[in-house]
Amino acid sequence: MLTLYLQIGQRFTAGEAGLGNLPLAVGTAVGGSIGVAIFGSVFFARAEAGDFTTGFHRALIVQACLLVAFLAITFLLPRKGRPEEEQHVIPEAAADGSGPERELAA
Repeated sequence: MLTLYLQIGQRFTAGEAGLGNLPLAVGTAVGGSIGVAIFGSVFFARAEAGDFTTGFHRALIVQACLLVAFLAITFLLPRKGRPEEEQHVIPEAAADGSGPERELAA
């Protein structure tokens, strides 16, 4: 997870830090919620019968399988981001002034 934060964090300037943090914060919150729902469902499916050890064991097996699956998926991700000259391209402002500003605040 730290590698993901570092890769995304390097793509933004200090003035854009909030913009870069938003997808990471949302992804972390949603991913954590989904993880709790999945592992809790697997655990409590067996725990209702009073068998906590088997529920815990099955939840760990599901977690290990998901870990291996997501590890395999990481090799499909691109190795490098956009070229440096394309990192902070700002489109031209509209003639009526409704477009973005041409310069970034440092």
